[in-house]
Amino acid sequence: MLFKFLAIVSVLALLANCGFSPLHKQNNINHNSVLDLQKVVITPIPERIGQLLRIELFDQLTPYGAPDAPIYSLNVSISETSRKLGVRKDTTETRTDLIVKASFKLIDLSSNKIVFVGSARSVISYNILDADFATMSVMTDAKKRAAKDLATEIRSRLSVIRN
Repeated sequence: MLFKFLAIVSVLALLANCGFSPLHKQNNINHNSVLDLQKVVITPIPERIGQLLRIELFDQLTPYGAPDAPIYSLNVSISETSRKLGVRKDTTETRTDLIVKASFKLIDLSSNKIVFVGSARSVISYNILDADFATMSVMTDAKKRAAKDLATEIRSRLSVIRN
């Protein structure tokens, strides 16, 4: 019993001193070592899915509003394609994949140098229904889900960049 207790305490002591800290900790003492996402301005992204992605990025990167004095600019370009998954005997589609790819660049505004370049991809499947309005609603929801996935992926990648 005492041996188990000592083993657990020693493992916890080792983990406490390993040097890692939570990525999204609120009062992180070492916050200068990770990019300050509150100082990122997001440039406009064309098309409706680009607008949805920009809104999601704005909510995830700067939840307290646009920065007063931005340090970085995030430029995103997107491409959207679809792939037929289910086809009936009469060649009508029943299921489709929406594939959205985003390429992004983080630019330091003071030196105008590119700090980070990356890409993200989201694949969302949806059913093609008999009613046109229902299909449009499902497609709109798929675009919203893709934008949220891409924004989360971009935020995760930007979160680990060192200053």
